[in-house]
Amino acid sequence: GPPGRAPARRRTRVGAMMAPPVKEGEMTKVVYNHIKEHQYDAALKILNAEYQNFPTSRCCLSLLGYVYYHMQDFQNAATMYGQLCQACPEVDVYRIYHIQSLMKCGMYDEALQVCSMVESPEYTERVMLLQAAISYEQDEVQLARSFLDQCSPEAEERQVF
Repeated sequence: GPPGRAPARRRTRVGAMMAPPVKEGEMTKVVYNHIKEHQYDAALKILNAEYQNFPTSRCCLSLLGYVYYHMQDFQNAATMYGQLCQACPEVDVYRIYHIQSLMKCGMYDEALQVCSMVESPEYTERVMLLQAAISYEQDEVQLARSFLDQCSPEAEERQVF
């Protein structure tokens, strides 16, 4: 700088800490590629920047939930899927993901509450399997058995996760 003046302080912007900008129109491709390559941290940086700008974006919430779940950050996954359920109450599969995330972080009462909100008949058996798993996790073996007994005998998917 000019003589006699203190050097200008370098300002660091919050944005400087975030992911490098993604070229216009390539965000989806870049994020999906990171996810495919299991580069969840890189995907998370981009998605969190998007989330700041579009906190109710169905796509963003869904991908954040997925990424957090696969990073085993079940608390944040549950938060994202909970917001997704509020944004898209008609999509029951998001409730299933919300239930699974809540279960993984030991929030069984909340998970059971969400179970009662799933209305689509196509998820009836899946919800019963989740309720059985929740009951079992809470050492309520008889209740778990009763849920399993309500499932069809040919239910291949005895495993919930």
